[in-house]
Amino acid sequence: MTEGGGALYYAIRNIGRQKAKSLLVLLMAFAVLFLSQFGFFMRCISEHVRERFWGPLDGSVHVTDDDLEAYLTYDAAVTLANDAEVITRLSAVKTYTGFFRNAVYVGYGSYQRPQYAGETPTADRKSNYLTGVCVKAVTSMEILEETYGGVLAVVQGSAITDEDTDLRKNKIVVSEKFAEANNLRIGDSLVLDTLSLYQTEAEAVRFGMTDLYDKNKFTYAYTVGGIYRLHTDNAAAASVPWELYDNIVYVPMTTAENISVSEGVRTMFESEDVFALRTNPVLVPDALYFHLSDIGCAQALAEEMNGIGFSERIRLTPYVSDLSSSPSARLSEVVSGTLVGVIAAGFAVLLLTALLNMRARRREFAALIAMGKKRESVALSYALELGLLIVSAFLLSAVAMTVIAYLCAAPLSRYLYAAEEAALFHTESADHYLFGDWSDPLAVQVQASIPALFREYMMPNIVFTGAVTAVLMLLLCGMISVYVKNVHPMYDAGGKE
Repeated sequence: MTEGGGALYYAIRNIGRQKAKSLLVLLMAFAVLFLSQFGFFMRCISEHVRERFWGPLDGSVHVTDDDLEAYLTYDAAVTLANDAEVITRLSAVKTYTGFFRNAVYVGYGSYQRPQYAGETPTADRKSNYLTGVCVKAVTSMEILEETYGGVLAVVQGSAITDEDTDLRKNKIVVSEKFAEANNLRIGDSLVLDTLSLYQTEAEAVRFGMTDLYDKNKFTYAYTVGGIYRLHTDNAAAASVPWELYDNIVYVPMTTAENISVSEGVRTMFESEDVFALRTNPVLVPDALYFHLSDIGCAQALAEEMNGIGFSERIRLTPYVSDLSSSPSARLSEVVSGTLVGVIAAGFAVLLLTALLNMRARRREFAALIAMGKKRESVALSYALELGLLIVSAFLLSAVAMTVIAYLCAAPLSRYLYAAEEAALFHTESADHYLFGDWSDPLAVQVQASIPALFREYMMPNIVFTGAVTAVLMLLLCGMISVYVKNVHPMYDAGGKE
């Protein structure tokens, strides 16, 4: 038998020989690792609920003028972000209405308007809308409430990301129903009439009647890069087609910037023609956010920006869920502190237990060394003995935590999400949110699926606790090695007598 195999055999034999002590170590290791896993799980749940409720804009500042109105252009914001080290990222959203030459909106034929003068009359004097699509330019779809709130999920392709915006990709993400209505697949093209972004419905119709669209083919070609599915709809509440959720299409912010400075838009804006654009096409996002490395620098940054000489004062308003406003944030902080305490206390107890066990078996170690067994083998055997017990405790705690996660993930998320809503109120009506109906389709989908639950919560949990276990074993091995080196084979084997 090899030396390593002998050490393993001796370790297994000693576990069986000292059942009481082995069981005690197993239970103590199980308690420490289970509490660590449970604490990490609770922290993950609270952080995910907080992120779903407050979104990834948490910790950023809203960039406006003193009247809290959108003011700064996207291009100017990018320049400021590149120059200011405290700005780690910027997020923006701009919403237009427009129409695509080779597509129709969802519900085409259902949403009709009275005919304008000059249109070919029909029996009912009704016409379909031209601008039946909402074009939402974003730096990233992850900042949208419908995305982080679980209402929207991309089922094919991918969502708009910061990288898509940085690379100025002509990517478009459409709804599943929009794709079905237009027989669209990933990689297909959609051609946007760029001038429609800056016109009312009536102006767009007149452009069409005067053939200006055909004479001036100012278009922008998009490629379908993602298809999303909505878990809700607003068909009953939509009065015009571009208000329908399924008619929202998402594009990278930089494509809207490209359109805003294109030749066609500039020509029509500068023209004195009766159909000249009435809105300055320079891109001012509806909402603009700076993500800061330190939220405490917001005031100093605002003062520095206002020193540049903009025509309006710029205000940076924190968009943040602090510990006083977010129950999930408070729970996460408490659990994080407790988790550190549990791990530190558990390490101390297990190390002390191992030390006491080694002192009780010092004569045994000395006898083995006196009979010619190498000190490394003796240390390895005892380290394997403890290692087998700790690994067994780790596996048992992982199984137990998986069962608890499956049973508790949905109720905990439900209560914490409701608590976030209730925290916004200071009256007895908060009870309605705490104990009323709750719905978060994406969270429910994750927590009802064992593979998704394992991937979302248990896998990072196991990795974390595995790292804790590895650190514990390294400490134990170091302590065992030092202790065995100090064993005197003759003196300790015979005793002081």
